[in-house]
Amino acid sequence: MYSLKQKEEKKNPSPRPAQDIVNDEHVITSRIAELRKNFQQTDAQTVRPHIASRPLRTAPFQQTTKTPVASEVSFPASTTTKASVSNTQTPKAIPTSTPMAANGVKKPFTLYRADNRGFEELQKNSPEGFKAWVHLDSEKARKFASVFLGNDNAESLPKHIIDEINKWKKAGTPKLSDLSTFIKYTKDRSTVWVSTAVNTEAGGQSSGAPLYEISMELYEFGVDKGKLVPLPNGRTGNMKPSILLDTQNLEDATIIALNHGPVNDAEISFLTTIPMKNLKPYIR
Repeated sequence: MYSLKQKEEKKNPSPRPAQDIVNDEHVITSRIAELRKNFQQTDAQTVRPHIASRPLRTAPFQQTTKTPVASEVSFPASTTTKASVSNTQTPKAIPTSTPMAANGVKKPFTLYRADNRGFEELQKNSPEGFKAWVHLDSEKARKFASVFLGNDNAESLPKHIIDEINKWKKAGTPKLSDLSTFIKYTKDRSTVWVSTAVNTEAGGQSSGAPLYEISMELYEFGVDKGKLVPLPNGRTGNMKPSILLDTQNLEDATIIALNHGPVNDAEISFLTTIPMKNLKPYIR
């Protein structure tokens, strides 16, 4: 019996060792799971230092308020914020055109006028200087000149001048060339201007008559779309009259004249009085 049993055991080996192997693997697996669990508990119980989150930077950055000095202007906080934001944008172009002569240049003019009166007689009878047959004071002269800048108010001007202005208006805004033509063909004593010349021939009127030299500094302007345009280099064409003023704007001018005719043989027609202080006898 014993032998038979041994033979059967040899033919059918006991499965016990395999079971031991399984048990050993189970033990190892359980140990690994236990170690892993302990490690996770330890890691969970570990207290990590708290790191404060970095504060978000708000825009725009506001500087610390300081006490304004005399040269600074203090604005409310809301205004400052708005200005700071707008400064980051591309600045818009700012128009720089001006209606009057911001860059006007005052230039010296030497002019001539023939008059039948001697200097002493002139000083006695016309101490103010040369005046037109129909005299315009500074205010009326400015009003007359403003017509060529688009002003429609011609009240208080002489009637024959108002009538002429109304004729010019039929073709639109009166032009300096209209006034130039009017001066050229008006030879009677209705004139509201005093004519002078840039040469000693004085427009052919100096023969035998006393001649006077007139010296003054004036600004020169063209007219474009109702605005005065500085002409620091003077007129550029025979058919382009210009306005001469003693100030950089018409509103304050006390000397007003029209520069017209050929550039090299121009006539300067004054709508205002030519002051006595600016003239003297010319020695031939």
